[in-house]
Amino acid sequence: ANMQAILYCDNVTSTSVSCALAPFHHLYGLQTGLLAPLLANASVLIEDLTDLHGLRTFVADIQKCQVTNLYSLPVVYYLMARVPDARESMKSVVSAVSGGYKLSSTIYDTFMNRTGVKIHEGYGLTEASPICTWHRPGDVIKIDSVGRAFSCCEVAILNCVPTPLAPGVVGEV
Repeated sequence: ANMQAILYCDNVTSTSVSCALAPFHHLYGLQTGLLAPLLANASVLIEDLTDLHGLRTFVADIQKCQVTNLYSLPVVYYLMARVPDARESMKSVVSAVSGGYKLSSTIYDTFMNRTGVKIHEGYGLTEASPICTWHRPGDVIKIDSVGRAFSCCEVAILNCVPTPLAPGVVGEV
């Protein structure tokens, strides 16, 4: 169900080329970068993230393989924005999703200004298999928001009691 939600919420189809610049030993990278795209008969670009010094090569490969759906971590988006000609290399990317930890407005702004690509932030945890929410393509990006819940997930914001809070009230997921 989680992989079907990824396909639906990120418009992954058989013509998509997905790339997760995230480790496959974590469910976020495995599901977005391999399992969900293969379920859609999409193409997949796999990069070895053991050495982030190869980031220039990753960015060049994104252009060469015409990646459409990109999934990564905030620090990787920050580093990719520093690669010369990043804007040209990212022209095929229609969706970039960030997960793993909080995406700062500085990283979002830097990546957007350098590449022209908006980052859609998500939220999840391994126990939730693993993605629960994210901004979908076409959604208004709200920094400090992790988007809408996937149809396969129930999400609530609670206070310390725990009691559900009204929309717009800050609390714990």
